[in-house]
Amino acid sequence: MKILASLAFCIFGLNAHAHEDVTPELTGILKTEVTQHEAEDVCRDRGMRLPTARELALVSQSLGAEGISETKKDGYYLVKGKDRTGNPDHFYFSEKGYKRPAGELGDCWFWSSSVFEVFSGWKYMLNGYSGGFHIVMDTSYGNGDSPYAVRCVRSR
Repeated sequence: MKILASLAFCIFGLNAHAHEDVTPELTGILKTEVTQHEAEDVCRDRGMRLPTARELALVSQSLGAEGISETKKDGYYLVKGKDRTGNPDHFYFSEKGYKRPAGELGDCWFWSSSVFEVFSGWKYMLNGYSGGFHIVMDTSYGNGDSPYAVRCVRSR
């Protein structure tokens, strides 16, 4: 049975390992107008790490987004990244219902550690305004209207 489940996950492009879908405790915004590499350094200097796309999806879900599904559904799109250990981490996501937080948390885009599997120089970001994901080149830093920001999570 375990082999069949793994095979099904491989065929449909999803993860064969279970996920701990607990909303992570993120820091506040530590710095804005940073590249993904600078964001990683900010977290590492504090003994922390950037959250994965899945962890940011859980934050969006905690703010009302329909959130994560392990199977394809209408209105959901595929987030095809890698987890913090480099393993494929594919899931479907919908930001429908997301309630934008006030202040900077609703104005910034937040870097994740998740690499877009197709192009390694592109990373997933969570848009604080819409609650959805975008793929951005890791050397980008945003601008004053929509700064790219860093929030960190403690390593497990």
